Amino acid sequence: MKKQELQKIALERIKILFYEADKVFKEHPERSHKYVKLARKIAMKVNLRIPQELKRKFCKHCYTYLKIGINAR
Repeated sequence: MKKQELQKIALERIKILFYEADKVFKEHPERSHKYVKLARKIAMKVNLRIPQELKRKFCKHCYTYLKIGINAR
């Protein structure tokens, strides 16, 4: 597979993981934090930047998923 194909698949998976993290956050916040770490790991493996709108949704230090009004201002 080519690098661009791998990056395209990785981007789709990252978006799905962030969607799932948002959906699951209320019942299982730890699981949503795990999804963010997994998405980041996928991005690092294929050398892909996480899109800006998704990058704002997690902490750059501890990689926890941020939800405005609950654990973020």
